[in-house]
Amino acid sequence: MRLTITVLLVKLLVKILRIFKSGGTSLPGKIAAKIYPNILSVISSRIKTVFVTGTNGKTTTVRMITGILKAHDIKYITNKSGANLQSGITTTLLNAMKLNGRFDEEYAVLEVDEAALKTIAPLIKPDYVVVTNFFRDQLDRFGELYTLLSGVKEGLSSCPNTKLILNGDDSFCASIGKDLPNEAYYYGTRIAFGEYKEGSVSDGRFCIYCKAEYLYRHHTYGHLGDFYCPECGFSRSYLLTALSETPVLTDKNTKILLSIGDPDNKENVQTIEGTIPVPGQYNIYNAMAAITLSKVFGFDPKKSVEALAGFEIGFGRMEDIRIGNKTLRMVLVKNVVGFDQALELFISQNKPYPAAMIINDLTADGRDISWLWDVEFEKLGQVQEVVPAFFTSGLRGEDMTVRLKYAGLDMKKVRLIKDYNLLVDKGLAITPENGYFYVFPSYTALLDFRKLLVRRYGIKKFWK
Repeated sequence: MRLTITVLLVKLLVKILRIFKSGGTSLPGKIAAKIYPNILSVISSRIKTVFVTGTNGKTTTVRMITGILKAHDIKYITNKSGANLQSGITTTLLNAMKLNGRFDEEYAVLEVDEAALKTIAPLIKPDYVVVTNFFRDQLDRFGELYTLLSGVKEGLSSCPNTKLILNGDDSFCASIGKDLPNEAYYYGTRIAFGEYKEGSVSDGRFCIYCKAEYLYRHHTYGHLGDFYCPECGFSRSYLLTALSETPVLTDKNTKILLSIGDPDNKENVQTIEGTIPVPGQYNIYNAMAAITLSKVFGFDPKKSVEALAGFEIGFGRMEDIRIGNKTLRMVLVKNVVGFDQALELFISQNKPYPAAMIINDLTADGRDISWLWDVEFEKLGQVQEVVPAFFTSGLRGEDMTVRLKYAGLDMKKVRLIKDYNLLVDKGLAITPENGYFYVFPSYTALLDFRKLLVRRYGIKKFWK
């Protein structure tokens, strides 16, 4: 009876909050936990659960996984709005549950904040956990990277039956599979994305076990690649899914060639071509994570790869909004590696597209914005002759302007515009026909900027 009342209350609260233009993603879950403190433990056994966690790529990987499930005619629920803390996950599950305490769906695919996994995993005991990567992210919120990793391992230690899908190119992720007894499956690359630069690895430079410096057979970006420790021998494990040829990247998509193995027979390998309908090197890792999970599900890998071509991108994650014959492309930035990769994509276009950096410093963004000084904005000098303008905005727009000045950019092309309406007008005005206006917002800036676009252009709200 208490469960039925709690489910009904959550459903009503979600409807009411959305009427009043709120996403209704967290508050209902908080109230439900007050009424029924162990409710997650009670309901989690009634549906197969997949967690997706890590620093970058959670939302996009979830979208790819649900796209694959849809292609296989399997019903699922997901926290589509990205409410990835305990209260948001509670809301998602209870809002989908029937009043009889059952789910119509077979799977719950849940994005889980990496810092919150320590407390959420023991409650739900997920069937599968996908870990994308670990990078420095919001140090004032998450603390030191090794502490975060330790928390993830602690949370998973209470889930011995959970199957792990791990980024084999990330030494932090790989250590999870080494330290825990769970079944673990890995994905990664067999080729480099670009030339390895001395000193390009900052996070994860030293072996987590013996502190010797890692060496790389090949390197992709950040600390990712075919790493190995020359002292203790720690290295990545057998890759179930591997990128086997250099990807072909355009401003609209990425063409990949994957080698996909068999968990029961390592000699049985399929080579499959596929297209990811979004650009960016980091999306290759997201796609491999989703494909690896689908293989562990027992799905036909060819059908899963084909499903990637039609997946729907999450809001603000390389989200394209068509405005007349121009496109505003929003790329969420929240840490050094993510911003660096977004800039790499922008620079690779080498076209007269304007760019805007909108930086806030609210709690969800991280109060400490010193990380901006580690982002390689100096690379923008390669395209500043072509780019018509670099706009800065947000609560810390002035700081962003100073950072671009010290990056050596031509300050005649750098313009601080705090008003979002004016920013959109000015940016689109100098965007060429059939071209792109790139907008790089921090998290809360994305929410505010997107609300403006909802009002002006009628795009979907983030929870839809």
